[in-house]
Amino acid sequence: MPDLSFTGPGEVHAPYLDVDQIEKALKEHGSCIDTLSHFLPGKVFTKNKPSYNEYLDTFWLGPAREIFPRCVVIPSNTSDVSKAISVLSSALKLGIDCKFAIRSGNAAAFANLSNIDDGIVIWLKDLKELDLAEDRSVIRVGPGNSAGDVYGKLDPMDLTAVLGLHSMLGVSGLVLGGGWSSILSPQYGLACDNVLNFEVVLSSGAVVNVNATSNPDLFRALKGGASNFGIVTRFDLAVIKLGSFSGGQIFADLSKRQEIFRFAENYMKADDYTPQASMIMNLGYMAGMGWGMFYFPTYIGPEENPSILAPVLKMNDVKSTFRVSHTREFTDQLDQMIPPGLRSTVSTFTFSLNAEFMEVYFQMAKEMVDELKDIFPGFAAAVAFHPFPKQAFSQSKKSGGNSLGLSEEDGDICKTFAYMMWDSAKDDEKVKAAMKDLIERGKTEAVRRGLLKDYVPISYAAPWQDVFGGYGKENLEAMRQASKKYDPLQLFQLAVPGGWKLSK
Repeated sequence: MPDLSFTGPGEVHAPYLDVDQIEKALKEHGSCIDTLSHFLPGKVFTKNKPSYNEYLDTFWLGPAREIFPRCVVIPSNTSDVSKAISVLSSALKLGIDCKFAIRSGNAAAFANLSNIDDGIVIWLKDLKELDLAEDRSVIRVGPGNSAGDVYGKLDPMDLTAVLGLHSMLGVSGLVLGGGWSSILSPQYGLACDNVLNFEVVLSSGAVVNVNATSNPDLFRALKGGASNFGIVTRFDLAVIKLGSFSGGQIFADLSKRQEIFRFAENYMKADDYTPQASMIMNLGYMAGMGWGMFYFPTYIGPEENPSILAPVLKMNDVKSTFRVSHTREFTDQLDQMIPPGLRSTVSTFTFSLNAEFMEVYFQMAKEMVDELKDIFPGFAAAVAFHPFPKQAFSQSKKSGGNSLGLSEEDGDICKTFAYMMWDSAKDDEKVKAAMKDLIERGKTEAVRRGLLKDYVPISYAAPWQDVFGGYGKENLEAMRQASKKYDPLQLFQLAVPGGWKLSK
């Protein structure tokens, strides 16, 4: 069993500030920003300050750099987060408009997810705890860390955690969104299913531990619930033994795609299926280069040529980086495929794994690209397919459940997401409209074939998509009840406009 001795039960700390004390300061200072500066001296930054500029410059998404908050609060520890939340809660009670956003990492999928125009941002970049338990079964991770930070800590010890395929992804957004993309998920479940404990600052300012025995309803709600319940200031993650393994990018001629699609379906549905193997497929278009395809097969083992992947390993007629290495090296390599600072949009849906539908949907995307590629300068697009075996969803019950609404009964499913990039802000709405049209056409065809699933992966969703509705009525109602119980003021519904809300 993992060593949980350092997670602690129940409430960790009462609110660090007295309500009367805060309300007095709000009335004296007349604004949230001045009150935050009073209680957090040296940690509130306004425009043109170096830390404010760093905040904007480090967004991966270009349009997020064009949204300007009134101030950025950079807490040093959990008590600072508690003080900031207590001030914002008191402001809401007094009818003072203090809208805010919460930012952990750098890779938000759309501009106002973790940024806010003319509001307040709580930026958790300095909460960088990385503390491995003595028995090496649990690692305490602050929300300021990326998946790459965790891999970099654990790789030298032949250990890892269930996180994402990209080093740059923030741990907080990845885990609270469910965490769909780990190559370990077929064996160990989603990233959220590998959280043993959350340390959470509630809207009251109280700091609580949340796990399978302390606040179990909130434990389940957080896993897929994003920023709707509080600010997570620490994740206690299960640690898994993993040394070097085989994987890499294989670039193939586009004509091989249907053969690769069929392999992805057949190996996962085979009687001798092994969860050690997984694969994500990406088909992309770039101006001047046309269409291309790469896929990323992995095998959890040090075999240079694992037999289960033999049919796709031999298709490297363009280029292959398949080799034996460690997690961080692989995830760093995938980061290089997504340059920062661009205008982009992403959207997603899921369907029962089916190679024929993959080809149909790719043809829809290709048709759309052919219409747009000469209209919008700098246009590029990609469609990705990431199959997931039904076994991955059985892990949830063993770890206190999650809110996603997925189970083994759903069968093998596939996440697809479309991604578009372009140069000019004047084309934003037109490209996003084209994206929405593509997604809706794809979903309509999936419905016609009896393949569409309700689940919408939040980490790849567009703002207009109904993420929480896809979790199912029972899960959504449980999340709403948890929100009312742990956030009776509804601070995170009313004062945090970014992202998906339970009330909508």
